[in-house]
Amino acid sequence: NETLACDKHESALMELPAMVSSRPLDLVDMTPTLVRILLHMEDKFNMENFVQMKMDSLMAFAVHAPIETCLHLVNEIGENVSLGTRLEALTVLGGMAQELSGLSELRNRQELQSKQ
Repeated sequence: NETLACDKHESALMELPAMVSSRPLDLVDMTPTLVRILLHMEDKFNMENFVQMKMDSLMAFAVHAPIETCLHLVNEIGENVSLGTRLEALTVLGGMAQELSGLSELRNRQELQSKQ
């Protein structure tokens, strides 16, 4: 049933960031597999906010399992994958660098100060 499959995909994408943030014991072991699945996941059901939910899930892995995520994304870039997949992997790597360096938090603070 297509509706059921769509609901499962949407539920997974919505819940994955919170699950990853809770740092389950097998996070390091599951990261390469789940990052690969997410990276190659297509919006077959025209879900609302699919791209954002997918990116949020990938970034959760990037922040909470950075070494495993980075290694897998670099390997994906070197494989025979589409240009779009490579660009998406590079986007995640760039976002990961910003998040782990504290740059995102610094920008948020500066925006708040400029609004006051």
